[in-house]
Amino acid sequence: MHMEITVKIIYSIGIVFAVTLGFWLALPSEKVVSPGISSLDKFIPAIMREAAIPGVAIAKIQGGQIFFIKTYGMSNLESGKAVSEDTLFNVASISKPIMGVTLLQLVDQGYLDLDRDINAYLPFRIDNPNTGGEKITLRHLASHASGIADYYDYNSYAKNKDTEISLELHLRSLLAHDGDLYNNGKYFTNAMPGNN
Repeated sequence: MHMEITVKIIYSIGIVFAVTLGFWLALPSEKVVSPGISSLDKFIPAIMREAAIPGVAIAKIQGGQIFFIKTYGMSNLESGKAVSEDTLFNVASISKPIMGVTLLQLVDQGYLDLDRDINAYLPFRIDNPNTGGEKITLRHLASHASGIADYYDYNSYAKNKDTEISLELHLRSLLAHDGDLYNNGKYFTNAMPGNN
């Protein structure tokens, strides 16, 4: 219970930090370089101290090219090793706002439809056995109202490396009727999509 609350607090701090930094990085390039660097060099360490964040790496990407990259703090407190451009970070929930923006850009460009059944996009079929064939949409997934339950197995985490199983195979094993971990729809709730 305490671990779950601690993780939620850390994620909340991280999201606030990312959103604040995102506004800064969205400024036009000429405002970022000067005097932006000096103000950034004051802002980031102050936030890190306040939130007890040991190390941070930030980057701004424009037109598919890295425009700016800067690191702060330590990647290993015991050894005193500083964060570098090659330091690996667990992105965790910081990926959610990035995925949300990307999703909406694809919707805006006509590649995706928020209200279309996700099975139109997947290479395997997902059907919640508890809701009588009700469709799950991208909107349901994006708003955490799909009726798909969380899955936590810390033994399946790959520390400091990519996992050995693809996301497709992992999701198929949990959510497809023929999946190895499907277990009679264990990872679906009884809530109708849009209601949980």
